[in-house]
Amino acid sequence: MDWFGPAFRSAVAQGGLSIAVTGAGSWLGQSFLSMLAAEGLLPEPARLRLFASSSRAVQLGGRTVPVERLERAPALEGGPWLLLHFAFLGKERTEHLSTADFIAANAGILRETLRIAEPARDLRMVFSSSGAAYGRDRRLVEDPDANPYGWCKVTQEADLTAWCAARGVPLVIPRIFSIGGDWVNKTESYALSSFILAARREGVIRIMARKPVFRSFVHVAELNGLLCEAALAQAGEAALVFDTAGRETLEMADLADAVAGALRPAEIRIERAGPLEGETDYYVGEGRVYRSILARNGCRVVGIERIVADTAAFLNRA
Repeated sequence: MDWFGPAFRSAVAQGGLSIAVTGAGSWLGQSFLSMLAAEGLLPEPARLRLFASSSRAVQLGGRTVPVERLERAPALEGGPWLLLHFAFLGKERTEHLSTADFIAANAGILRETLRIAEPARDLRMVFSSSGAAYGRDRRLVEDPDANPYGWCKVTQEADLTAWCAARGVPLVIPRIFSIGGDWVNKTESYALSSFILAARREGVIRIMARKPVFRSFVHVAELNGLLCEAALAQAGEAALVFDTAGRETLEMADLADAVAGALRPAEIRIERAGPLEGETDYYVGEGRVYRSILARNGCRVVGIERIVADTAAFLNRA
């Protein structure tokens, strides 16, 4: 399937678009890079800059591509540039870092990102935010101690918006809720991947939640393709901020059924202690803008069957 739209393909192949990715080793980053390689869209070496917390090299499209340590890396030169800013400390790091240290570490990542971005000509940016930016009643998080991860996302959305507005840099900010597909990481932490692994390992999916839990998944490749098209279409006057939302809204029992269906002919048993009680956990984005961007490019939202199948296939290869 061709995930990238015509504007991005033309900009890379004919328009000399240079691409930079922070968080090159993240789920989004690895998926994006594998998509470029698979679809023959890798820019020449001088027009592709990858950044992470440490330097290394990766194999992409039959060539060795350096990954630079973001801190003190040389700044971007020339242009045009599309900078996909995926680097961010994950929520799990709050278990080992104080709130102050967690905030400081993410602030440092943003500071280094803006430093390398400053000299770039004709720059466009994408920042991967999160549905965790919302607290109760869909209000943006205001208390860093209660939710340091969400608070950092909210704060960096605001800082990036101001920085880009002052320079006329188009900015796209997806608030990402639930995703699936290739390059899934932290596999035991996410319901979709953990269900798949448990089903294969034991033939049983155990749903631990004792309350109703709802999620809506988008395919990571669909999301990456959409972000590139949106960034190229966006004007510089204001940031485009939107939630991700899939075709279906699923309770965990529905998700387990989808996983069991994808793994047939194996017999998968689903177990859940009941009855359900407690406040509903509804972590689902408002998908109007997301779907409108896809429709503008003649695409439909990928359904859960494809998302589960691609996630399972990747886990089988990994």
